[in-house]
Amino acid sequence: MRQEIKAIETEVRIARIVTGMVLGILVGGFMLVTNAIAAKPAGAQEAAILWAERALVVEALEKKYTEIPRALGVTSDGSIIELFSAPDGDTWTLVITLPNGLSRVMASGESWITRPLPPQGHLS
Repeated sequence: MRQEIKAIETEVRIARIVTGMVLGILVGGFMLVTNAIAAKPAGAQEAAILWAERALVVEALEKKYTEIPRALGVTSDGSIIELFSAPDGDTWTLVITLPNGLSRVMASGESWITRPLPPQGHLS
């Protein structure tokens, strides 16, 4: 009976250790993923502007990264989403401009590739 109790206690200790290790790995992995999602490339951190007049954001992107507007769309609330990219596609920036004219950088990165539009009536 004592040996069975000791065996169970040992199993419980091992289970607690393994559970702690798995929990530590999961929490560590979650933190790494969260940090990776929240982190921005160096260029994005430099280009990050909380909220500014659109003209200032456009000027900064053009001067620092030679990025110019390439595409835009209007959201359901009337905001404008614009994609800026350098002529060679080395860098790109996604900007939102609110109806009140204030803009901010939403995302940025490297290696923008422009795909040609498919022929009308065809999806690709």
